[in-house]
Amino acid sequence: MTVLSRFVAWAHGEGLPLDREVMLTPDQVDRYTKVGCDAFRLESRATIRSEMRRYSRELTRRAPWPELDRIGKRSGPVPYTRAEIARLWEVAGQQSTAVRRRHLTVILGLGLGAGVHPGEIGHVTTNDLITVSGVWCVRLVGDRPRTVPITAPYQEPLLAIAAEDPGSRLIGKVESEWVSSRLSRMLEKAEFPEDCPRLTTYRLRVTWLVAHLDHDVNLRGLAEMAAVSSASAFEKAIAHMRPTDVHQLIESMARR
Repeated sequence: MTVLSRFVAWAHGEGLPLDREVMLTPDQVDRYTKVGCDAFRLESRATIRSEMRRYSRELTRRAPWPELDRIGKRSGPVPYTRAEIARLWEVAGQQSTAVRRRHLTVILGLGLGAGVHPGEIGHVTTNDLITVSGVWCVRLVGDRPRTVPITAPYQEPLLAIAAEDPGSRLIGKVESEWVSSRLSRMLEKAEFPEDCPRLTTYRLRVTWLVAHLDHDVNLRGLAEMAAVSSASAFEKAIAHMRPTDVHQLIESMARR
């Protein structure tokens, strides 16, 4: 249990509530192995991540861990379909309060439009919406600073918020320092009808990633924009790419 006790000590130092459903989420485990285990060798961090994922899956019921397939291997998140995306936007607009409508709008806009990590969403301000070569982008700071183009038309609702409340955090007022567990609590408070797909940042990111892969975006550039340092994210996304026409593939590989 040494691995788990070290994680709990780190989570307490980060100000996370000592609630297993908030602490033991995929986002927090990944962040812990990247930030809280930086003194360990790469191989040790991989072992810690594997053990933490196993413990977390066993100790939680509501945390958004992907399902296991029949041989025990974790299946990756599935991109949202166009119909599911449309339904999520519809539900976002039907929230009972302006605060909840803003929360879901920003989560959807930054997730589908720029693949923003959960821990980054609350740090984005209206001033971070900038144009580069005539394209609307979001400027991200912190451990993974970068400027990411916002895929149209997702910049429009974000710009509308910025116009109504300039100089603020895009997500709205946050009483204390932002941590990704706050996003989980925002989603818990939102109102989702039974016919609405479950909203998770993992599915938003893979939806964004697959859309760019389907449009032949340069892999190295996409990895930089996604702030990933390994091929695992692409390995899971490739399975969901649209089929390639074999004749077009042959001509492309022949440089014709």
